[in-house]
Amino acid sequence: MLTRNLEDIEFKFTEPPPTKGIESFDSLFAIQKIYDTQKDVVAELILKAVSYNDAYKEMLANSLPKMFQDKSIVNRLLTGTYTDEKDIHKRPMSKFISDIACQIGLIKKD
Repeated sequence: MLTRNLEDIEFKFTEPPPTKGIESFDSLFAIQKIYDTQKDVVAELILKAVSYNDAYKEMLANSLPKMFQDKSIVNRLLTGTYTDEKDIHKRPMSKFISDIACQIGLIKKD
């Protein structure tokens, strides 16, 4: 069930087992702790997923075709960041936001 209650939102950072003698990404970069500070971002994405259905997204693209020339621009408007793999490096937390947005149905990746 989707919730906007920050106490109910949980993440689990998963990664492949580290190579022998090398620390895990989470140990090196404290990724889980960083993710745990982003619950408000996820709550906002949940609100958008509930509010902006496929018909709304299609209406945006159809009513302003010059502005929304492709789906990635609509996705960027909805998420506030880049969602295409080729652009994900352009803003901090883009991969995190994009992955969550896909998981909750706010956007669809090709």
